[in-house]
Amino acid sequence: MDGEQFLSLIQMLFQNVSAVYTANDGNKVNISFGAGNFDTAMEAVFSGRIFSIYPVILLVLEANFPDFFGRVARGIGSLIPATNTSGPETPSAGEGSNVSGT
Repeated sequence: MDGEQFLSLIQMLFQNVSAVYTANDGNKVNISFGAGNFDTAMEAVFSGRIFSIYPVILLVLEANFPDFFGRVARGIGSLIPATNTSGPETPSAGEGSNVSGT
């Protein structure tokens, strides 16, 4: 899978996802990854923290395709630590984001 195909897959998976993140001014902002807003949402939520997208992908897969991981890995989302997308990836970072998808 090349980069373009991967990005298309992420766009498809995130089409109904919204996130709450802390903006630069300190306010909590709810943003949707829906059509026409994907690039803006990616930049706002994952800017400087692109590797934090992988646990979110797993959470979206588990929420939308519960049989994706089969019976062996049921509940894998609970094994992934909370993803902090509101600040630097440090153990002392404050509140994380609330990401949901249906």
